[in-house]
This record gives sequence, structure tokens and C-alpha cells, in this order.
Amino acid sequence: MGRIRSRVVSKAPVAELYRLGREVHSFTAMFPNLKEIKLLECSEDGCYVKSEWTAQAKLITQTRSMTWVQEDRWDHDSKCCRFTCSSDNPGRFKKLDGTWFFKPHHSGAEMIMDVDFEIDHPLMNPIVAKIIDNIMKMNNEHMLKVIKQKAESGE
Repeated sequence: MGRIRSRVVSKAPVAELYRLGREVHSFTAMFPNLKEIKLLECSEDGCYVKSEWTAQAKLITQTRSMTWVQEDRWDHDSKCCRFTCSSDNPGRFKKLDGTWFFKPHHSGAEMIMDVDFEIDHPLMNPIVAKIIDNIMKMNNEHMLKVIKQKAESGE
């Protein structure tokens, strides 16, 4: 299973992209397969966020749901987020680790999201794994594009 890199360049400043990226509550409108995010815990400075995610996707002929708890650690100085699946409730993830960078770019700013994941399911096979990789990549790319559009339009 997958190691995915998604990258988008925006005319918006790094600070605006970073601000929008930290608005976890708005992600359900950005991820096509994300149905709900419940905020479970958040530090006063917003550097630590623990949330429960529920996603739903059609895999071949059936629609499947999956819920997991994710922990995000935001670094305001370096403008990045490191996220991982919580051991409290990993759902079907055997592994979910990622880093989301917000960097200056000669055209404005760049968002780069690296995700390394593995799903544990008794029916997992190479075809299903490829479908899940594609869904993850599509969702991440869509989210970055929506953040870019919001930042550039001043929404």
C-alpha cells in the first residue's frame, strides 16, 4: 500500500494556506469521501489536535465506511504538520503517518503532503489496494486544490 505525495503551488502566501490547512472542521467539504470529523482534543495553542475521522468510499461494488482517530502536531515556526493514526482507535489502518509542508515558492507558496499508509483488511488484495491508493491520492489532491482556491479568492 501507499506512499502518496500530493503537491500544489498557489499564488497565496504561506501564512494563509497554513491558516486554512489548520481548519480541520472544514475538511469534510474538501475531501470527497470524508463524512465527518469530530474534534476530540486540542491544545490551547492549537499545536496538538486529536480528532475522529469517518470516511466512506465505494470499493468495487460495495460502499464501505471507516472510522479512525488521528493526531496532528502543528509546528507554527516551520509551517508544517505531522500526523499519525492514534493507537487509541486506528480503525483499519495498520499505519497512517504523514507530513504536510507549507513552503515559500517563487510563485507564492507550495503545499506538499506526504502520506504513508497501510490498511488491514481480510479481503485486501492488489486490486483493492490500488483502488484505495487512488482514492487517497484523489482526496488529498482535491483538498489541496480547494485550499488553494479558497486562499487565492480570499474566502
